[in-house]
Amino acid sequence: LVKFFGDVPLFTERRLSAGDSGTLTRVPKEEVYAQIEIDLQNAVENLPTSQSQIGRVNKYTAYSLLGKVLLYQDKFAEAAAAFDNVIGVYSLVEDYGSQFLRLGENGPESIFEIQSSLEESLDFVRAFTPSQFSVANTFGWLKVNVDIYESHNTTYPEDTRMASTYISEFIRMPANNPNNTFKCYPTLWTVNRNNPAVAFPFFFKWSTKDRFNDVRVGNQNFIVYRYADLLLMLAEISNELQNGQQLSFVEEVLSRVGLTPHNGYLGDQVSFRDAIMREYRYELLFEGEDWFNNRRRGHDWFLEKTVIPHNTQSLDDDGNVIYTFKANIDNTLKTDESIMRLPIPIEEVNSNELID
Repeated sequence: LVKFFGDVPLFTERRLSAGDSGTLTRVPKEEVYAQIEIDLQNAVENLPTSQSQIGRVNKYTAYSLLGKVLLYQDKFAEAAAAFDNVIGVYSLVEDYGSQFLRLGENGPESIFEIQSSLEESLDFVRAFTPSQFSVANTFGWLKVNVDIYESHNTTYPEDTRMASTYISEFIRMPANNPNNTFKCYPTLWTVNRNNPAVAFPFFFKWSTKDRFNDVRVGNQNFIVYRYADLLLMLAEISNELQNGQQLSFVEEVLSRVGLTPHNGYLGDQVSFRDAIMREYRYELLFEGEDWFNNRRRGHDWFLEKTVIPHNTQSLDDDGNVIYTFKANIDNTLKTDESIMRLPIPIEEVNSNELID
């Protein structure tokens, strides 16, 4: 709630029903974070060190979340101390893409994931899987902005994560006729990008991988938090503390996919900060933190690093144009302070006289 809305009413007792806000006013977000820390410290002290069953949290899950909460408040030293309890408990899987397969669920890299089944489906397969990619009737509504794709592609042209993250060409099903191939950006390279249907790459991470899948709701788990995220946060923390460890954490994440830190990591503190904030996108795109990671360094940062490059054009490190905004194709992002938060829902406003 704090991440999306800022200052919110702070409830420490159970609400009677949905929309029952009573007469609590909004409190500063710092007070909400303080309560979150109290709750997580309580969890650390009382949760078991091992899972009682798959999908349940333990002491290390709580430490991992506590570290993230502290980082989000720029409490870097405290966040590092929380994460120290987790290092070595989890490990990166060898194959990056295997985590997004049914057989790769609840692996050694997973800190917490939401369990799914056909009976209790999270229902994101049809939203991400391109139409006619599989036998099931899917839609592929959710695609990737070209500026985000091109930033990834130009930073790491040989990145094997790309194949697990985006898809732009496939043979249509169910006929599976090689002459019936669908292509979109960037495989179908159209400089003008005048057709919205092919102007963006599809997002493959949460798509079905089974071409003969005939169930559109799917039963794939959703990974809420994994160890690679924690390692990147440790790199960010180490850079802010300037303790000399930042590069080692980045190297651990990149070496899995055969990469080494690019020049942005080899400059000064500011250069490293910019590089690590982009690395979250490349490693963790669509895994739940994009909205907040883009905003948590403030309005000016979000404007300079995300909004303006999207609304105009993007350049690679050599100054070459890699993306140009198309008014009839791309969404124009707002630039004022309203982009930093979501509005309090009208149901909450109507049921609480202390919120206007």
